[in-house]
Amino acid sequence: MADSGELDALVVRNIGDIAAAMKHAIEKLGPRLWDELGKALLAATDFSSWYASSDVEEQEIWTAHRSWLIPDADPANADFWLGLDERTAFGNDGEDSWIASFTGSGPNRATAALWIDQTILGKVAWKRLVKSNLDLVDELRTAGFGLDEDDDRRLFLPITIDREKLALAFENGDFDTAMIPIVEARRRIVEAFPVLDKLRNLTRM
Repeated sequence: MADSGELDALVVRNIGDIAAAMKHAIEKLGPRLWDELGKALLAATDFSSWYASSDVEEQEIWTAHRSWLIPDADPANADFWLGLDERTAFGNDGEDSWIASFTGSGPNRATAALWIDQTILGKVAWKRLVKSNLDLVDELRTAGFGLDEDDDRRLFLPITIDREKLALAFENGDFDTAMIPIVEARRRIVEAFPVLDKLRNLTRM
């Protein structure tokens, strides 16, 4: 590995390409990734019992069981849902590009996840509810979820896309293989519905 001086010089000599690559990752690749993730989630959703939404411009992807939707809301909204977002690590900042976050490749070691989110309880009450129902948390962990003590949302389902598979997807225009993690997450959410619904019902007591 190059020493600090050699690395510094290498960065300076290639700063134009580095800056251009980062600009491309942020302005072009990130939106395309959100678009493909949204399409994959929508394609994997059984809309008879679940709802899913994707907005590339707002970088917003979420899903909820139809029983969690707020009646007559336009546009559709829910009081309990799972939303796609970055997950920072060890108190660090997020990454500069979504490509780095979704592949877990950035210097801050941020990743991505489908977070359980809700508007029924405040942050403190939600934290208290989660801490007092560790049996349900354990069931969710068995289903692939995790608990993040440093985030107000607390519970998440990790989403990590293989970097090489994503590179090939951009190269050949076929994202099916790269999007398997979001499809797998969709399956886990559906299977975990009984536990998720119990958790939601507790928020309304």
